[in-house]
Amino acid sequence: MVYDTVDSYRLNQSIVEGYLKKKFGNYKFYVEQVNDTYRFWIARLLSEVILLG
Repeated sequence: MVYDTVDSYRLNQSIVEGYLKKKFGNYKFYVEQVNDTYRFWIARLLSEVILLG
C-alpha cells in the first residue's frame, strides 16, 4: 500500500473517492485534502494503474 496524490484543481473529495472506488473497489482510501492536492492510500500508484490499464 502506498500514499498517492492528485491535484485538487476543479475536483472535490467525492469525485476522487468515486474514481478510486471504480478502479480499486470498495475500500477505505483515507482521502484528505492537503493544500492543493488530495492524498489517499491505495494498493499501487495511479501512474502504474493507468499505464497497465
